[in-house]
Amino acid sequence: MLFLFVGLLGMYTFALHCFWPDFTAEGIGWSNRPFQWEVGIANAVVGVLGLCALKGTKSFRLATVIAVSVWL
Repeated sequence: MLFLFVGLLGMYTFALHCFWPDFTAEGIGWSNRPFQWEVGIANAVVGVLGLCALKGTKSFRLATVIAVSVWL
């Protein structure tokens, strides 16, 4: 679950916010602002944690769940 819904989805939303900001902003009812870049980078951080959780220890997975919970 961490790999799919945190890792892959985090990287997907990172790509949308950072590489296609106009499309993404329009889709969620925002105007394209610099804050969107920050949201994309935060999604990348969460996504990398989720991807690493696939091979991580139980403690690393717990830390990933805590980080995602705080972010969301």
